[in-house]
Amino acid sequence: MAFTIDQALTSLRNARDNDRLGHAYLITGPAGSGKEKLACQLIALLQSKPAGEPVAGLFGEEPAAPVEAEPAASLDEAAGPLVNVVRPASAARRIRVADIHELEKGLRVSCGMNETKVAVICEADRLGVESSNAFLKTLEEPPDRSIILILTSRPEQLLDTILSRCIQVELIGDGMIEPETGTPEARWLDQIGEALQNGGSTVKDAFVLARATQDVLGQRKAEIDKHYQTILKEEGRRYKDASEAGKYLERRETELAARGKSDYLKVREGVVQMLIALFGDAVRAQVGGKRRSLPRYSKVAESLASQLSHAELEKRMKAVERLGELANTNVQENLAFEASFLDIVGVD
Repeated sequence: MAFTIDQALTSLRNARDNDRLGHAYLITGPAGSGKEKLACQLIALLQSKPAGEPVAGLFGEEPAAPVEAEPAASLDEAAGPLVNVVRPASAARRIRVADIHELEKGLRVSCGMNETKVAVICEADRLGVESSNAFLKTLEEPPDRSIILILTSRPEQLLDTILSRCIQVELIGDGMIEPETGTPEARWLDQIGEALQNGGSTVKDAFVLARATQDVLGQRKAEIDKHYQTILKEEGRRYKDASEAGKYLERRETELAARGKSDYLKVREGVVQMLIALFGDAVRAQVGGKRRSLPRYSKVAESLASQLSHAELEKRMKAVERLGELANTNVQENLAFEASFLDIVGVD
């Protein structure tokens, strides 16, 4: 059963109040369902102070109210001495064994009796075989006063031995995947929607949309590269007179290049997820479902639902999923997009 964020939080709060919290939670749901937001709220629950001793009041002793902590705006802000967060950060967007070892160190630090250590693994489907096995040891024997949160939109990619040791909390998508109006992604999705609504299914249509997709990704890649180049230049000015500055800056250049590639791959995955969401909305529209992951594109979804059979919609959605898989291989990106869009627009 899938929950909204509020429903899931209420259930977790009840478990906390009754001292029934598990040691590991698998938080799943589609992109935009609020997995990280729920993790931030649960961390705040764990950091809240319980009701203290009764205090003197106007009419005698009154129970002291618990002090609820304010949730952080993001997991990066929530991170601290007792909260360790791991994300895919290598050039291949994998969570490395070294990342898991650092996470384990954080779980084994000492803490107060009323404190809880939290380990969060974001995009856990990016765990490799070695890092999964390393993490499994921690999951089997979690340290005292610790909770592990595993976040993923693809739980089927995790080892069964990991799944079996977690309490699953599945979230309902809430449309947050939709791009903001005026962004390159929004203009690109407008173009995709217009072509699909108008029945565009020629080879030319496929290549035009593939080119438009690459243009959006190229723009985002340029922005990411500029961001990390700026960081490197600032650090170069700051440390230019320091001893061994050259070696440090060489390491930083390699590290920032890997982070830039990781950020780009995440953007590319987001674009693929938007396409999946568009066809998913069309499938829901066809069977009478009201929920939309892309509310502004409801007319596009309804148009696709009326034009295409259920089997054809699923076929095109699978073509988008294959695009995501193909883009992660050694195939040239432009060829992957051109070949996939032939199937996405329905070229025979």
